[in-house]
Amino acid sequence: MGRPVLRTALVLAAGLGLSGCWLQPGFDAERSGFNPLDRVITPANVAGLHVAWTAHLGPEVNDPAVSPSGVYVTAGGYPSAARLTLLTPADGTTRWTVALFGAQDPHSVGSPTLVGRTVDVPVPGISNVVRDSIQVFDATTGQARSTIAERTIEVIGRDAKLVGTQGECTDAQLCVTSLFVYAGTGSGRWSTMLDVTTGRLSAVTSPAVGPEHVFIGRDASVQSWPLAPPTNCTMPGGRPLCPPAWSTPTAAAIAGHPVLSSDDATAFAAAGTSVIALDAASGTQAWAGTLDANASAAPAVGRDFLYVPTTSGDLQVFATNGCGKSKCTPLWTAHTHSSITRQPAATSGGLVYAASADGTVRAYPAAGCGRSTCASLWSAATGSTITGGPVAALGNLYIGTNDGRLVAYGR
Repeated sequence: MGRPVLRTALVLAAGLGLSGCWLQPGFDAERSGFNPLDRVITPANVAGLHVAWTAHLGPEVNDPAVSPSGVYVTAGGYPSAARLTLLTPADGTTRWTVALFGAQDPHSVGSPTLVGRTVDVPVPGISNVVRDSIQVFDATTGQARSTIAERTIEVIGRDAKLVGTQGECTDAQLCVTSLFVYAGTGSGRWSTMLDVTTGRLSAVTSPAVGPEHVFIGRDASVQSWPLAPPTNCTMPGGRPLCPPAWSTPTAAAIAGHPVLSSDDATAFAAAGTSVIALDAASGTQAWAGTLDANASAAPAVGRDFLYVPTTSGDLQVFATNGCGKSKCTPLWTAHTHSSITRQPAATSGGLVYAASADGTVRAYPAAGCGRSTCASLWSAATGSTITGGPVAALGNLYIGTNDGRLVAYGR
C-alpha cells in the first residue's frame, strides 16, 4: 500500500429547497443564495437583531440546514471528532446528536442537506486509504439509514438525485476530476471524467443544478451538462467521458460556483474582475459586469439584483437583467473593508447579508439606498472566522464560526 496523500474534492449535490414541509434556504438547487420565503426581518426592523441563542458544537461549524422542525448542523473534522446535531429553532437546545467519526479519524465533514425525510451528510476521507461516504440519517430521530459510496464535501438533492464534482490525486500524483449524478433508484445515475492531470488538480467548482441541467466552473469557463444521463459519452480506458452541452470561456477561474436565477433561465458566474450573465440553455453571454476587485465567492441572485462579493471587501450590486449594454457597472456598492469570504444571503424581506474575513456579518437594503454607496443597516462581530452561513431562515440569521459556535440572531 502506498503512502497516504491528501486529496482535494469539491462536491456539492444540489437539492430541494422545499420538500413537503421541509425548508432549506441557503442550499437551493440553483445555489442562488436567495430565500424567497423569509420576510420576517426587514430593513425597518433589522437594527433590532440580537443574539437569540448560541450553540457550542465543536470546531468549524458548517452551513446549517434549517426546517420548521429544527436546525441541522455539522461541526468538526480531522484531527477532531465530528457530529451531526439537530437543534430546536426557538432556543438552540439539542434534540439529538450523532457521531460521524472520532478524533484522529482522517475524515472531514461537509454541511448537512435535507432530502425528503432524511438528512444527508458528506464525510470524505482526507487520504487515499480511507473510505468516502455520504452518511444518511432519519431527519426526525437521527437513526442511521443507508450509506452512499460517493466522495463529497457538499451534498444536496434535486428530484431525488445528488449531483457533485470531485477530485483526487493518487500516490503517483495522477489527478482526476469528475462530475457525478447519483440516483438511488432507476436509471438516472451517471458520471463523467472532466480532467486527468499530473501533479495538480484542475480547477473544478461545485455545481448549480436546474430542473434539466447541471452547471459548473471548470478552469476558466462555465460549462453545462444534462441532469439526465447523456447519450453521447465515450469510454476511454473504461471510464465514461461525456462532453458538455456547452462551454463558455471566462477571464479567470470561477469564484465559488455558478448560480442560477429563480426561473432557471440565466446562469451567473463571477471570475476575476468580471461577473457574467449567460443564457442557461445555450451559454450565450447576455451581459457582463465590471468589478473593482477580484470576486471572492459566489454571487447571490435575488429577484431583481445580483450581489457580487470581492476580495477588497466591497459588495457590488447589479440588476439581474443587466443595463441594456454588453458591459455594466455596479448600481451601488457596500464597503465592508474586509474580504467577503462567503456567498451573500438575500431574502424577500428586502435584505442582503454579507460575511467578511474579519468575522463580521452585515445587513444591507437589498434594493439599495438611492446612492452609489450604501451603509450597513446592522452588523455583528462574531469574534471568530465565519465558517458557516450566513443563512437567513424562519425569522433568524444563522452564523457558524471556526471556534465551534452556531449563533442565531433574531428580533
